[in-house]
Amino acid sequence: IRQSTSMLKAKKRNIVSHDSHLPTQVTGLDDLLRGGLVLPFSKKGLILLIKGKPGTGKSTLALQLTKGALSWNNSSNLSININNNIVIYTSEQNRKDINSLWERLYYSRVIPNNLSINPKLNISPENPFSEDSWTLEWANKVHHDILNKKSERQRMIIVDGLNLMSLEDLKTLQVEYLVKALRDESLVGVIVFETDENSHDNLDYLADMIIDLKGGVSK
Repeated sequence: IRQSTSMLKAKKRNIVSHDSHLPTQVTGLDDLLRGGLVLPFSKKGLILLIKGKPGTGKSTLALQLTKGALSWNNSSNLSININNNIVIYTSEQNRKDINSLWERLYYSRVIPNNLSINPKLNISPENPFSEDSWTLEWANKVHHDILNKKSERQRMIIVDGLNLMSLEDLKTLQVEYLVKALRDESLVGVIVFETDENSHDNLDYLADMIIDLKGGVSK
């Protein structure tokens, strides 16, 4: 786990109080974070990058974070107005996949009503990669949808699948603006990014905190 220099300095100077910690409710993670996620002192949203090789549990961890996010109003003293909505944008999974993962994690087939998956993107989940431009179209629609919310900030927004884009498409997308939208429109913006031997770490500098998952998933 890595945090940005500015956030580490804020913690050291006690600028951020314990009351502003957002518990993840993920076993062991809150202990490592000394209480949970911490918002930047600027009151902008926190950008969390979860990255790692295939099979390390990135999407699973992101979904686990949504469970913790549902408790924030009750367990955290927040000075920021947020609604109850959590939004997941994913180019790699459909709602059925996420339903199955939720059931395995929490032994429940019922996903909370305020957890929305790929809302209003109007892209067919059937054979989505039939065209090379699909992921760029998806990412542009995600960016547009985030910007159009313009209401109370979302509790959490997860974007999973930018790694399917080429470096050229990431430049075309201007990913910095997508991350800015995440920061402005959510309390915690989560980017899930799969890495391999040939992948680039060009998203690291955009994140306040990086969780780099190593090894395989334990069975």
